[in-house]
Amino acid sequence: MSFKKDYEDATTRLTAPEGKFRLVGVDNWEAPFPSDFLIGDYGSLEDATKAGKAARERYDENIELLIYNDEGDFIKEIKE
Repeated sequence: MSFKKDYEDATTRLTAPEGKFRLVGVDNWEAPFPSDFLIGDYGSLEDATKAGKAARERYDENIELLIYNDEGDFIKEIKE
């Protein structure tokens, strides 16, 4: 696999559907590279943030909880 292909795959996975916000978990301890998983797509940033705070209780600190918009832009990390 090429770096370009890996980047394009990640961008596709992280981009929310139009008008939505995507909450993803990222396991930085997954060898040899970080792995991400979809938690859900939400109609508002507020809803995605609430879901992220609830998910924070289920996952340890090694899992980053990140929100992206429908353009694939990183919006925020849920820390607590």
